[in-house]
Amino acid sequence: MCIAANKIKGAYAILGYNIQSTELGRKHNNANIVCLPGRLLPSADFTNAIVKKFLETKFEGDERFVRRNEKIKKLKIKSLSS
Repeated sequence: MCIAANKIKGAYAILGYNIQSTELGRKHNNANIVCLPGRLLPSADFTNAIVKKFLETKFEGDERFVRRNEKIKKLKIKSLSS
């Protein structure tokens, strides 16, 4: 699901398998989609906590993360033209 979502222009999907990875995906990568591995999540409460963290967390906008995201964007453009 995550791989397919990242094929869509403007999509930055992350795999939200725990709260910390989800938070960092939003803060550092500016992810706008969270994919949840249903079979690996222990409970509905835990799943809800992951989604809540994703929705509440904002992109930090730190210069190093902005630079990294720009590099990723260029890689996508480069691979599409190949």
